[in-house]
Amino acid sequence: MEVINLTDTEKMQGLDHPEPIRMVIPASSITYLRYYYKHFLASRPIRTGIQTIFLLFCIGWGIMVNHWTPLLIYLAVTLLVHAWLAYLIVKGYRYLLSDNSFFRIDDRGISLVFQSEGHFIRYETDPWSVVRQVYIYDDFCVMKMDEEAFLSAAYLLFNSDMKAARQSILGYWRLWSKEKDGTKRINAYSAVENEEAIEAIEKTFGPVAMFFNPVKSCHTKVRLAFIEASEERPYCTLCTIGAGAMHSEDVSQDMRLSGAEAEGVELMIYLPPTWKLIGEEWSNEENWWPARLLLTLVDEMHADKQRLHIGEWYDIDAEAEVSEQVLGVFCDVPSAHPEFMKGFNLSTGRAIDFMQAIPFEVDELEALEECEDYSEAMRILFNLDMSSLESMSDQRAHQVYTKHLIEHFEKKFGKTGA
Repeated sequence: MEVINLTDTEKMQGLDHPEPIRMVIPASSITYLRYYYKHFLASRPIRTGIQTIFLLFCIGWGIMVNHWTPLLIYLAVTLLVHAWLAYLIVKGYRYLLSDNSFFRIDDRGISLVFQSEGHFIRYETDPWSVVRQVYIYDDFCVMKMDEEAFLSAAYLLFNSDMKAARQSILGYWRLWSKEKDGTKRINAYSAVENEEAIEAIEKTFGPVAMFFNPVKSCHTKVRLAFIEASEERPYCTLCTIGAGAMHSEDVSQDMRLSGAEAEGVELMIYLPPTWKLIGEEWSNEENWWPARLLLTLVDEMHADKQRLHIGEWYDIDAEAEVSEQVLGVFCDVPSAHPEFMKGFNLSTGRAIDFMQAIPFEVDELEALEECEDYSEAMRILFNLDMSSLESMSDQRAHQVYTKHLIEHFEKKFGKTGA
């Protein structure tokens, strides 16, 4: 057993780059109780020793004087205390355990996550500020919390790779201490999350033809993926990779629990099929501005600690110099049917939404300001009656939807860029 306090992490090596990790509690309350008692005895050697000595004394006294009352009283009190303790432990265990639930360890803290209708949903998080002590064993760990912890007074968690779990837990704990002192951190996916994000993008929008690593990085480490047009998808797609690593603070618990919105988003934009971003064409400013638009939005999301929301429009800061024509963006999901192409889960325990940023011009702002709801905005901006798509299949509705969006884009911003 390794007992670790926050000050101990300052001298430890190999904790500089912690990565999110998923941990679980046993499926059986008996197993949980057995491991909890293993920790209970191992973490209190003096108390256990005193109790053992007193028990031996009572047995010896009983043998010598043939008087067993003290032993029986001691055993009865001990059994009652431990029965009450076991009841509290199992009660806490059942509170934490639900169908498909697990824990995500990341820079935010220890989050209870469950799965609903295929989406990961964060229920609540105990931050690193309420962690008091960490106990690392060969096959599990225990995190002791202070009285301000929301979910549990202590966490008993398992992972098949406790070496990696140790690095994540202690690394994020130390990182919180440094951030408290003013050290800034760049939001970024882990290597595993990055690969999963790329896989989800290709599954949703098609094979990535080119990746872009912007020279000017924002507070969140972001790359861009460009997907060329195909027969199945007669439009190009530009999508961020890494924007979802940022934690949004404007998604309420009710929104999370309903599955309406995830806290992380990857931004994307549909472009005409002839848009030029392959080879040397990407360096031409008339081709690159959609990429600058997405990166500017990521910067603004980080500054506000808020994600973009469906049906809302956002002004673009003139100092960002995205494009002389673009005044702002109207936000929508990638398809006409919200659950179609909605987003994806990361195996580490986060749900990420895809959010489309549709650029609009100055002359469209007044019309947007007068729109009373999402459907009216879609009708005025894109000449699209959303109610007409409700009876269509997902694929057919998406074809009609994207056709109107691309026609709008070509009319306002051209077909090929440069």
